[in-house]
Amino acid sequence: MENLNVENPINARLEQLKQETDPDFVIELIEIYLREVPILIQEIKSSIDTQNWQGLVSSAHKLKGSSLNVGAQSLASLSMKLEEMGKNGKMENKELVGQLESEFGRVKEVLQKLVNDL
Repeated sequence: MENLNVENPINARLEQLKQETDPDFVIELIEIYLREVPILIQEIKSSIDTQNWQGLVSSAHKLKGSSLNVGAQSLASLSMKLEEMGKNGKMENKELVGQLESEFGRVKEVLQKLVNDL
């Protein structure tokens, strides 16, 4: 059931993109997203470790926008929380990074399946 919560907004967003553009564009968008997210997550972790709050804000903001582009609303929501923590200059919830990584695993699985089906 949890994957369905991840899948529905992603399916809706990517279906909209397929109608507005073409499947090749959607595939390219997904491939770029899947390459970039691990880098952004690593930047987020590094920024937290070094208390580089501006770096946290920047990386979390990029991840939020990219996630919204592919319909990964749950990942965008977690990114927004991290962005706010960076703006406040403190890490109030250390579990968020683990949640972010777990959620990306679910999103990645859904997106890879969609690419294979296109």
